[in-house]
Amino acid sequence: MEKSGWNSTTASKRILVMGGTYFLGKAFVELACNNHAITVFNRGTRALPVEIGARITSIQGDRRNPQDLQKLQNMQFDCIVDFCAYAPEDIRSILENLKDSLNHTAYIFISTCDVYQRGTGNWMTEDGLLEERVFPGEAGEYIAGKVALEKELQACQKEYSITPISIRPAFIYGPNNYAPREEIFFHWISQAGQVIIPAEADGHFQFIYSKDVAKVILYCSTCNEIPPQRINLCGEELLTYQSFADYLEKATQKSIQVLEVPSSVILEKGIPLPFPFTKEESEQYKSVVLEGFLPKEFQFTPIEEGLRETYKWFLM
Repeated sequence: MEKSGWNSTTASKRILVMGGTYFLGKAFVELACNNHAITVFNRGTRALPVEIGARITSIQGDRRNPQDLQKLQNMQFDCIVDFCAYAPEDIRSILENLKDSLNHTAYIFISTCDVYQRGTGNWMTEDGLLEERVFPGEAGEYIAGKVALEKELQACQKEYSITPISIRPAFIYGPNNYAPREEIFFHWISQAGQVIIPAEADGHFQFIYSKDVAKVILYCSTCNEIPPQRINLCGEELLTYQSFADYLEKATQKSIQVLEVPSSVILEKGIPLPFPFTKEESEQYKSVVLEGFLPKEFQFTPIEEGLRETYKWFLM
């Protein structure tokens, strides 16, 4: 298969997955275990399907428990894929326990597009500045944690002889999504045949399908001599609430009533709409790094197709 950009290989890789049993991590493990030796380290609170669990090595432990992390000592991996690093020292603690076996090992950290400076009005590419402000609430804490870990990953490059790779997705959707996004709308459609959107909303947002993110991560995991990278993952289309409702109607093949409700009423009643209402709240992202690096035949899943697959999962 002809490739462009990084030198990918079909040889089996030894991959350590931090997390890996839910949503994006699950999608990755299900894909990667077909051809690679996968070791999953997590707390064991969720189980993978039996047919997948039989093809991987599982290590139960809490990444913030030093004694549990000692289980990784003396193990060797070609790549580490970290789905569940959220706070400072989450990356360094893993590397410290693997330090005697690291040799330019790729460390793929699942970050977020939210790490970029907000409110610039610009299209944010991979060389954009990171957000230094700390915003209130859980979302602000989440962003601050990811920004701190991006810096921690870079600082660990020479200290631990790793190749740092940050994957920065936009809004991820797909089967097993634990974030309250598309499933909110699926519930409304299945129960009442309608969805609620903000009246006169001019906000926009970008999607990326979980299985596409998993494919990109796997491609990075199996590249020989991949250089340090920061990679935005996002669809090119700027969605609005109205265009999203149109896609939902096509994906579910149902006639959907769209209820336009004033933003003030939505906020007052606590209606859980997950995307920006206004243009001022919205950001836009573009991936420059991926252009010319993925296999020529790689195509992102069209939104209608991804939503259709996700809706089938929801109905199950």
